[in-house]
Amino acid sequence: MKENREIEFRGIRLDNNEIFYGNYFHNFRKGERHSIIDFDTNNWYEVKPETVGQYTGLKDENGVKVFEGDIVTNEISKCDLLVIFEKGKFALK
Repeated sequence: MKENREIEFRGIRLDNNEIFYGNYFHNFRKGERHSIIDFDTNNWYEVKPETVGQYTGLKDENGVKVFEGDIVTNEISKCDLLVIFEKGKFALK
């Protein structure tokens, strides 16, 4: 049976430049506002749209969640790669 992948986003808040995690909400009616909402606490904050990234469902060797927009290092070739979402899948560029 296929496991459900955790859906989570992160973005940098406009009001204090801190990273906030939760569900993504793009409000077209309010002038292109991008927000992250934590449904457990009902807190939501507008975030910088260019900082929004989705959780890939993967963790690094230290157990830290990997998000779209992260830079990861390939230990074999020692090069840095950007995590992207393209054509319906996560990839490294």
